[in-house]
Amino acid sequence: MLECALPWQALKRPGRLDREIYVGLPDDAARRQIFEILFRRTPVADDVSVHELVKRTQRYSGAEVNEVLSPGNKLFPDTRFQQKL
Repeated sequence: MLECALPWQALKRPGRLDREIYVGLPDDAARRQIFEILFRRTPVADDVSVHELVKRTQRYSGAEVNEVLSPGNKLFPDTRFQQKL
C-alpha cells in the first residue's frame, strides 16, 4: 500500500512545508505585464492584440496566461482562443 495516496499530502507532512501562502489571480494590469514579457521572447503575429488577450484571460492564473503563448498552445483546451484575436 502506498504511504501517501496523493502527492500534495506528502508535501504537507510535518517538517516539509511550514506555511501555505495564497497567491491570487492576476488582475488586468498584471496579465498585461505577463503578456508583454512573453511577447519579448515569443514571436507573435502583428494582428495579435494584447488588450484582447487580457480581456479574454480573466480568471486565468499566471501559469494559464503563460500557457496561452507557449509552443504547445495548439493543445490549449480553452475554445475562446480558437477565434481570431
